[in-house]
Amino acid sequence: MTAKIFCSIIFLSFFAAAALISAVAQEGLSSDPEIRKAQIEVYREMHTSEGRDYDAKIGKEFQPRYAPVLKSCADAAKPEDKKTFTLYAQFEANGRVQKVLLDPANTLTECMQKILAKDAFSPPPRADFWVQITIELRH
Repeated sequence: MTAKIFCSIIFLSFFAAAALISAVAQEGLSSDPEIRKAQIEVYREMHTSEGRDYDAKIGKEFQPRYAPVLKSCADAAKPEDKKTFTLYAQFEANGRVQKVLLDPANTLTECMQKILAKDAFSPPPRADFWVQITIELRH
């Protein structure tokens, strides 16, 4: 039996940034220093118009390109790893993915990381630009 996988990419927007502050206050930032730094950078970027514009652009590029990748990775993942996850992607000035951090790290997210780390998207407003990609799996 194959499960239907629904890919929903949630990017922080200006209005959602306030929700992040609330969530951070309640749950705290990640205990992983690299992820914590990425979370703070994403929050800062979403308070700029260029950050919100780039966020929207990446959302339009990511979803159609990565829906089949997500399905392939989910099909190969351990059952317990098929749950909501977040990727933090850092971009070079030319749009190449520079770094991908995983929350949590598991068979599904590591599969996504391997493919995403070799990819490129539209150039960001500046080098070292961070984007948060949260993917919710529904069966």
